[in-house]
Amino acid sequence: MDIKQILDEWEYDPYSFSVRIVDGDDGKQKLQIRLDLGVLQLEMEGRPDGTSPHNKESLLDYYKEKLEDSPNDPVSGSEFVLSDDDCDQLRMEAIQYYHRYVSLLELEKYKGVISDTEHNLEILDMMKEYAEDKSDFMSYEQYRPYILMINTLAKGRMSLNKNHSEKASKIVEKGIKLINDARAELGLKDSVYGYKEVRFLEEWNKEFDSNSSPSELDLLQRKLMKAVKIEDYESAALIRDDISNFDKRGKKKINPSK
Repeated sequence: MDIKQILDEWEYDPYSFSVRIVDGDDGKQKLQIRLDLGVLQLEMEGRPDGTSPHNKESLLDYYKEKLEDSPNDPVSGSEFVLSDDDCDQLRMEAIQYYHRYVSLLELEKYKGVISDTEHNLEILDMMKEYAEDKSDFMSYEQYRPYILMINTLAKGRMSLNKNHSEKASKIVEKGIKLINDARAELGLKDSVYGYKEVRFLEEWNKEFDSNSSPSELDLLQRKLMKAVKIEDYESAALIRDDISNFDKRGKKKINPSK
């Protein structure tokens, strides 16, 4: 089917992340991402591509059940392991969930962001524990700080939307600890691994104010989240400079030289 009409009605903008929710022909909502060469469509529930691998909701669920049924006896050689192909399949599934959770973050659908990031963290944990070739685990472990950061952003934003700034601050502190724990476990606490994610969360945590309402400051914070989401850390640094021009009450500081 030619989708030219759809593309013409939804113009591609290279300077923004264009995502929307539409009603599907099957009566279910679909998530669509506008790309330069077309549209990527994902399911809102279950596996993003709409498939049920091995009649399970996801490949992760299949391997979790397989693990539970395994005698896991290394002596007899019947222990549960993930082969190179298993890890490749899980990585491909994780990419699908990544596309969905960054889209849901853009739409402020935070429950979905939390669910999908936790799904990918579970994949990481399983690969870490059971990958036959540990290089398979390490090739994906590099994304743990980013996934934890997005998970923390979603949880923190949900609390802020309910005016629970103190709870949001605690959520951010926990997220920072989880990233630092991962860095320490790998002996990488003094490396760049996870550094940008920790710094972003630390700076974001400084900006919480229980009395603030949606304002110019709030809009800047949302822009900051968007920049970090697409890993545009240079823009994020500039936005943080703008945020620093606000005091603790969310009021813009007056520059006496102007």
